[in-house]
Amino acid sequence: MDRLFVLVLLAAISCKSGNRLEIADLKFPDPEREFIRSNKVDTMFLFISQEDGTVLRDCKAYDEQGRITFDSTWGVSVRNYYDFRGLLVKRESEVMMDSIWYEFNLDSMLLKQRWSSGAAHVLFYFDDDGRIYRKIELERGTKAQSRERRTDYEYQGDLLTRCLMYAWNSEKIDIESLFYYSQDGKIDSATLRTPTGHGQSWIYDRQGLLMEERSNGNRMDIKFAYIRRR
Repeated sequence: MDRLFVLVLLAAISCKSGNRLEIADLKFPDPEREFIRSNKVDTMFLFISQEDGTVLRDCKAYDEQGRITFDSTWGVSVRNYYDFRGLLVKRESEVMMDSIWYEFNLDSMLLKQRWSSGAAHVLFYFDDDGRIYRKIELERGTKAQSRERRTDYEYQGDLLTRCLMYAWNSEKIDIESLFYYSQDGKIDSATLRTPTGHGQSWIYDRQGLLMEERSNGNRMDIKFAYIRRR
């Protein structure tokens, strides 16, 4: 009887450990990344008309998995580097470089992201399927004070439908993003709105690639162009 109990216990432990998720199994739903990958997009260009009549050209470059490797759309050119698991491990620009590392707690399904600058770190929480449902950004301020900002994720089936970002050190919703899909699961549109009345929306084509951006209902003079991999 004792031997049978030991065998059953060992089998249970074996099954449990075999079903445990590793970092590589964790899911960070990103509708745009999926469609960038499936459409084999190498580079996306943004042509933005300026008030003086000139046109500002920005771009994003992607790897074969749809991850951003280069981004010049925030006024500063940034290069991203990923490890074999697809996690961001280094970010560099003309003004700074940060290395990033991770700690994963299997029991609580918690992933901690730390930046070498030491100014901030991020906590990711996952459900039993390894899918992120909450992100908490912790930022160290002056005089040893810290700030915390939370983002919650909601799903319908496998599709990300809602993202709520709360203001720093507050339960007040700062940004609400909604995602809409066509019947075949490709992203169709997305919206963003804030309590101050600011709103943005994005329209995608049938392949799930960004086609149009609007701000407070007005079409912005931005044109998108893509280069695909061969």
